[in-house]
Amino acid sequence: MTFKFNPSPDLAVVVKIAEPLDKGKIRNSEIVVRYRLRTGTEVQDDLASSSNGTLPDVELLDRDIVDVEGIKDDAGAALPYNSELLAELMKWHWIRTPLINGWLEAQTGVKEAQEKN
Repeated sequence: MTFKFNPSPDLAVVVKIAEPLDKGKIRNSEIVVRYRLRTGTEVQDDLASSSNGTLPDVELLDRDIVDVEGIKDDAGAALPYNSELLAELMKWHWIRTPLINGWLEAQTGVKEAQEKN
């Protein structure tokens, strides 16, 4: 098959969330996160800046998350994505890590990139 080079400005990734519950139980959910794609050089710079603390994870994701689908409030109404929602989600490690891993997957095209960080 011929490779057609047509870079997209963004990419949707299914992000799996494992919410911890009482007595060691877990509620598994999925959200769809659309990430803005960066060039290889930009990704390397972002990872370096993230590692040295000059680009906090929440700022990187706020810049690169275009939209999130699949998050609802207690009444079942869909929550619109915005910076405030992201800041709230990033407070919880069990959500923060999958969002960051989704960014890595979007940027590299490889699910295994998650395991390296």
